[in-house]
Amino acid sequence: MNLSARNKMLRRPPTNVELKLDDILEYNTMKKEQESSKDPSDSKSFNTPPTWNAGPKSKSEVYKRVGYIPPATSPIY
Repeated sequence: MNLSARNKMLRRPPTNVELKLDDILEYNTMKKEQESSKDPSDSKSFNTPPTWNAGPKSKSEVYKRVGYIPPATSPIY
């Protein structure tokens, strides 16, 4: 048996899937049920970018974020 013959894909005619009126009605009712059960306060727009506090940060904010604890400094005389 030839190697290229084993790896060849089988051809078959395309399958027809009929869309019936009952299927469309069932889809519409399920869609309405999902929309009515969805919490309106939970819906967020995916088109808006997240709001980040842009701008310069203080050293203490940066240290807190990265987990750095600066050593205690003694006063210089």
